[in-house]
This record gives sequence, structure tokens and C-alpha cells, in this order.
Amino acid sequence: MEIIILSNKDARFYQLMGPFLANRSVAKEIGYPIYDDDDKEWLLATEDGNVIGFCYRRVRGSSCTIGSCYVAVKERGKGLFGKLLRTAVKKFIGTVTLTTASHTMSFILFHEGFRATKTRGKFTVYEKEYGDAVSKSGV
Repeated sequence: MEIIILSNKDARFYQLMGPFLANRSVAKEIGYPIYDDDDKEWLLATEDGNVIGFCYRRVRGSSCTIGSCYVAVKERGKGLFGKLLRTAVKKFIGTVTLTTASHTMSFILFHEGFRATKTRGKFTVYEKEYGDAVSKSGV
């Protein structure tokens, strides 16, 4: 398994992500349609050239949003979401936010040190401070 980081400017992006971008069952599971913006970086877990999981990260100053997290059914229970999450925040300093309706992802987020900060309908927002932001906040 390999995690690659691409943006929509990379030649392989739509070839690899295309099957997921318009997939209704994936959108239903995530809770919203997957869309792309120029300032998102996508972390794609691949095996034998096939995408088996993904999420995006959007960094704006000392804030990082992670979203559209998905792991293929056959790959669940193997720690892939945690690997994607840890790769997404590696070397990041600041506040990381992730919103999900998934109880499984919520459990993993708590295990990774995130805390629930608010609820919006079926979605819960989780946050965690990373790096120097932790020592500056006194946490």
C-alpha cells in the first residue's frame, strides 16, 4: 500500500479519482457529494495502481481541514483511515478540523486525540491541535 498526494492539477488525478467523484454510493456513505477545489490536496491510498481509500486536506494558514474520507469496503478494519489521517497532518502545526457522520471514523478520531466540538445535524465536527500550537495553547 502506498499513499500518494495529488491535486487536480496532476495528470493522474481524474484518472484515479474519477470513479469516486460521481459515485452516488460513495457520496451517500460520506454524507455529501465529493467535489474538488484548486486548493485541496488529495491523499490517495493505492494498491496495485487502484485507489483503496482517500481524503483531502485544505491548509489555510494555521488551519487544516480534512474531508471526503473514504475507505473501500474490502479495506476496512485494517487501519487505513488512521494512516491517511496521520499522513495528512504530518509536519502540520495548527488546528486540524474534520467533520463526519461516521461512527467508525469518530471512534478513530477519538483514538487519535481529536475532540468533538459541535454537531450539525448528523455530522460531528472534531478538532485537534498539532505541533507548536499545542505548546502555545497550553494543552
